[in-house]
Formats: sequence, C-alpha cells, structure tokens
Amino acid sequence: MDEGFGVLTAALAGAPGLRPAPEGGWGPFEVVSHLNGWHLLSARRLLQIARGEGASSPPSDDEANACFVADRRHLSADALLAELESSFATLKDAVASVPAREFWLGLHGELDSLAHFIAAANSYEHYAEHLGDLKTP
Repeated sequence: MDEGFGVLTAALAGAPGLRPAPEGGWGPFEVVSHLNGWHLLSARRLLQIARGEGASSPPSDDEANACFVADRRHLSADALLAELESSFATLKDAVASVPAREFWLGLHGELDSLAHFIAAANSYEHYAEHLGDLKTP
C-alpha cells in the first residue's frame, strides 16, 4: 500500500493544478476526491470486518463517485491533498485492525478474501488505475 501511495503522490506532484473541472468533467481534482472517498468508505467496511460484522455493501460506483466529488468541490488543492494523506492513514489503520485470518490471496481460481479485495482494490490497484488521469490532457 505504501509503495503504491508513493507512486500516486509522485504523480500528483507533476499533475496540473488541482481545481474542480467544469461541472460533469473529470480531472485530477475529481480523481483525488474519488480516491479520498473510496479510502474512507473502504476503511468503514474493513472496520466492520474487524468487528466480525461482515462488510456492508457499498453504494453503486456512480452514486458513490458523484457524492465523493460533490462533497469535496469546495476544498482547496492543499485541503484536498491533506485529506488524501489523512484518508490513506485511516485506510491503513483499518487494514491493521483486521485479523490476519481475514486476509488471503486467492490461488488456483479462488477469489481473494473480501478484506484483501477491499484493501487492494481501494489502494494500490486503484492508484494504478488512475495514474493516467493525473496527466495533463
């Protein structure tokens, strides 16, 4: 997770100015807003697993993404990046709270555990998916 986050933050250092795209647009500001939201939602789901409750189902991707971006449109670039650092720390803390027995990597056609899937899909795998979105168009 740390390595992937390092690659992401390095890419952000070279990204164009972080400011909201015109309504309905998708640029670096929206990507970071989206990542922040998924960090926090994933942390809540992992904490549910840690408590033995099972993870709640997430909202639809489109619904969640729209909320994540709308909730952050008022933030300055510095505030958005500070939230990125904070939300990543929250996700890491949540991962650390989940018992090791809840994490497994699927082998031979098996699926990964839900905890592993949530952590990977919403950190390093997610960052790699969006690195191209951080480049100047």
